[in-house]
Amino acid sequence: MSQSIKRILVMLPNPMGDAILATPALRRLRRAFPDAHIMACGRKSATAILQDHPALDGLDCFDDGACKGMDTWAIGDYLQRWKYEAALILPNSLRAALIAHHAKIPRRIGYDRDRRGFLLTTRIRPFRLQHGYAPVSMLDYYGWLTDHAIEALGGCSECPYYDDDNSLSLGTSFDDGEVVDKMLSEWEVARSEHYAILVPGGAFGKSKWWPVDRFAKLGRQLHDNGYKIVLLCAPSDAEREIERRFSEYTGYSWHSTSAASLSLGGVKELVRRAELMIANDTGPCHIAAAFKVPLVTLFGPTDPRWTATGYDREIRLRVDVDCGPCQKPVCETDHRCLEQIDVERVYQASQRALHDGFQPGRSIQIGRVYAVYDESFVPLVDGSGLVHQQYRELLKQNGLSRLSDFINISTGERLEKAGLGRRERLRLTLQPNDGDPVVVYLKRFDAGSLGGQVSRWLKRRVRTAEGLIEFDAALSLAEHDIPVARPLAYGFERGGIGGRRSFVLTEELPQADALERLLPRLEESQQKYRLLGDRQRLINEAALLVRRMHEKGYFHRDLYLSHLFVCKEWSGREYLAVIDLQRLFRPIWRKRRWRVKDLAQLLYSAQSFFSPTEQMRFMRIYLGVHRLSGEQKALVRSVLRKCERIAAHDARKRQREATA
Repeated sequence: MSQSIKRILVMLPNPMGDAILATPALRRLRRAFPDAHIMACGRKSATAILQDHPALDGLDCFDDGACKGMDTWAIGDYLQRWKYEAALILPNSLRAALIAHHAKIPRRIGYDRDRRGFLLTTRIRPFRLQHGYAPVSMLDYYGWLTDHAIEALGGCSECPYYDDDNSLSLGTSFDDGEVVDKMLSEWEVARSEHYAILVPGGAFGKSKWWPVDRFAKLGRQLHDNGYKIVLLCAPSDAEREIERRFSEYTGYSWHSTSAASLSLGGVKELVRRAELMIANDTGPCHIAAAFKVPLVTLFGPTDPRWTATGYDREIRLRVDVDCGPCQKPVCETDHRCLEQIDVERVYQASQRALHDGFQPGRSIQIGRVYAVYDESFVPLVDGSGLVHQQYRELLKQNGLSRLSDFINISTGERLEKAGLGRRERLRLTLQPNDGDPVVVYLKRFDAGSLGGQVSRWLKRRVRTAEGLIEFDAALSLAEHDIPVARPLAYGFERGGIGGRRSFVLTEELPQADALERLLPRLEESQQKYRLLGDRQRLINEAALLVRRMHEKGYFHRDLYLSHLFVCKEWSGREYLAVIDLQRLFRPIWRKRRWRVKDLAQLLYSAQSFFSPTEQMRFMRIYLGVHRLSGEQKALVRSVLRKCERIAAHDARKRQREATA
């Protein structure tokens, strides 16, 4: 292992929670360069929380000490004097890259995003979906960047990305311990007594705050079970107001940190000794995870996938709502995402966290076919795409770790279907080392001939890889409560003109079959699916499924009965799911055209099984009315005319095939 790099600067992310999520990456950097002098710099909240971390030789704070009052250029000048040989830039900000560039650090490594690539010497491509960045945990986001930095700096010959130890870590000092000893003594909390920490605030904004009165009621239950209650509040006006309101609902003794002038080092020590923490989604949650304190986290407007840690003593509580996760600091409606989490549910979760009676690393979800916001993805070994974290080892055991493995695999059942074109579908049975086989579906997309690629490029038919499109579509629909097959992995080749090889891997839908196959043998199918024995319910569910998809701005463009599946969970619950999503898109304009196309395709393929009256019932449910308005009647006429054009097109196609 090369040790030519002797001085490394790490630009820390902000806020505090993100800095804690970077600690596994810092450990890997230290392990790769054990003799290097590794310094970190950043905002006060980030540097203070990482004081005493064993991976770092020192910290520079932009808001205090030598850098206090300095602007971007002055900070760069200050850092230049230390002659760093390399800078690992963890935050995505332009300012962080500017500081490292102005400090004349010769090796600058960071993500190539937010138009700052020209400031970097080693640019790492972030994982993007069609309309944003992939929901990768910050643990893996920083880890992937750090592993590439280690490789670029000669620390290893191959990225060691799949590190078994991805746990958070923090350090505390002897002085912090003395401060907390004195504070607990003043509170008359003996070392033998258990205390639970409640965190009812958070710097992000009020939208993250679970109602204060519920925190107070929860505190009562814990107090009655022998716990001392400690309120962790920052010394700010907003959190002092939270504390004041908390006191209005309590009739028991409790303690607060707001007036204790406790440093972040003291906060770390206080959390380290706690028996339990129950908190809004905010920085102290990560402190609890770093010190292995049982933890219940309450999620409201934020997407939990970005902060997933895999910590097995944490239970994450959230409720799926139409308006979330909105990522807004102030709720614009009725705060339903947190209002729907009741005290008893939180208390029961705390007992499971304390006694390990829960499934490690899983959130408690309400009302979703699968827990899409609990899905955690990590990079494939070769960086060509992402893989579901819980499937990574199983796929590896079956020889599927990188793009070439998925592209070249020849085992499995090949699913033939007319009109697949460049697509190829395989049904694979994965055998774990222990346990039952798992069935998945692999869809591969070939780049096609050079002439075909040029043609698609000229027609702007392919803007990105089809495997990525389908993966993104599956995530997006599931986020809007539209049932789809769980996406497990995707990957694609870089470059290409009008197409590139790619794949998408999905989980098998539970006990599922296509309406196209079930309806022609309806009498037999009704014995397996109750839904097919109730035509009115079937029409209702199909209409509401399409309506919800269109309301969210998504259009399928190939919505025939062959792409609607009846699914049956082991609990017996039946529902409809939509598949084959590589053509799904969200048009900016001409939405009526795509609405007509989707509806016409579905009605045309259903004409043999449903009467005109039933088709009109479908349209009324889809439109949400009992009586059609003039504009809605015009839409229905457009759909019926489109049905006629589809029928004529199919008739001509059959005639050509018959005479060929």
